[in-house]
Amino acid sequence: MLDELSKGKYTKSELCKLYSIAPTTVNEWIKKYNRKYIMSTRV
Repeated sequence: MLDELSKGKYTKSELCKLYSIAPTTVNEWIKKYNRKYIMSTRV
């Protein structure tokens, strides 16, 4: 899922709807897996 976000395939909000997860969960995963460069991707 983070790969899809980092490649720009989906926005954070689109992925949240697609996978039925909260945006805060996505942010936690970004931090956990050291993908901070995608934190600023469009929401």
